[in-house]
Amino acid sequence: GEDRLWVKNWFKVKCFCLKHDRYINDFDSLYASLGIEDEEITDLFVDSGKHLWVVTPTHIVNTTAGFRIERKAGDASLQDIERHEGESFLFYSNSEVRCYDKEGSFLYGRSAYSDERAQQVTISSLVIKSPDGNMYQLRNGASCACLQFNPRTKTWKEMLFAKGYTLHTIIAPSDTSIYI
Repeated sequence: GEDRLWVKNWFKVKCFCLKHDRYINDFDSLYASLGIEDEEITDLFVDSGKHLWVVTPTHIVNTTAGFRIERKAGDASLQDIERHEGESFLFYSNSEVRCYDKEGSFLYGRSAYSDERAQQVTISSLVIKSPDGNMYQLRNGASCACLQFNPRTKTWKEMLFAKGYTLHTIIAPSDTSIYI
């Protein structure tokens, strides 16, 4: 959104302004314009609706809608964020997805795996939304997995679980097909 391209790479963030064809170097002013002042930024995400999410030590902030979700001590690592029909879905390293309403109030949480199985795929995650609203997640670690989360039924489905592979990219061009 805002004609900005956000690039995250190994603990570094860059922001490229597409309107002016240049990198933005003044992050303090940029964050202040988004309502984030005097807070440490630990991570950021952009969902498929182009909403920018900023993570601080105490909150996850949707800078577009202006709401904050409180982070709790001991939470697993936040790995991805997606939105569907006004609800926000936060995906964590322990295979849990938490759903919040349009004001940022918690609705429910669902785990794809037991703690033991989730430990095999905690290192990375990639979430995409298909045209029908289902969300597909690639997870990597000692093993790899492809999961489907259906926000209408609030259920997970394991599509693939394997050792010896790393899954990098996924697309869902239709309601009936995904490609990894």
